[in-house]
Amino acid sequence: MLTFLRQFFRDARNTGSIMPSSPALARAMVHGIATGAPQRWLEVGPGTGPFTRSLLAAKRPGDRLVIVELSKDFCVRLDADILAPWKRANPEQAAEVVLINAPIEDAKLEPGFDHVVCGLPFNNFPPELVERIMVQLRALIRPAGSLRYFAYVGARTLRDGRGALRGAAPLAAIEDRVLAGCARTSDVVMANIPPAKATTVILPS
Repeated sequence: MLTFLRQFFRDARNTGSIMPSSPALARAMVHGIATGAPQRWLEVGPGTGPFTRSLLAAKRPGDRLVIVELSKDFCVRLDADILAPWKRANPEQAAEVVLINAPIEDAKLEPGFDHVVCGLPFNNFPPELVERIMVQLRALIRPAGSLRYFAYVGARTLRDGRGALRGAAPLAAIEDRVLAGCARTSDVVMANIPPAKATTVILPS
């Protein structure tokens, strides 16, 4: 929690909330993710790792998880608190989980992911950046794969002079442009600070 608070006050725009995402939101974001044959998963913006914990709990031998995080501080804590202990407990799967310290825009990733779980705080980003990231993430997902992301509900965006999204309408317009032809479902998770809407997008097959 202290790492999260330090990062929030250092870079509120990219951290998003003063509290990490709740276990309830994490469950909603990864629900039903592990089915069928071994898969490739991508997590973007894990922060202190609430979604990472749920992904690792769902992971089966053969599933591969790539994690991309911008903050060096978050990467250090994520590795020390979650990834290293998990790898010690699951040495046969250690090579199947990779952490990359980079902005998602700069990460060099091969497309074909079955599922992408995005923890980036879209509420705090300018619309053009949200759209650019969504376009990139969609391009990384295989046909019939999923994109999972969330947005805070009923919370004011943080003002940093960079034109953050304000309200639901700008994000909805971006979703309609970038995710046209995809199936979308959403659930509001009240057990989160602030409450959040978790969205799952299924790409056309």
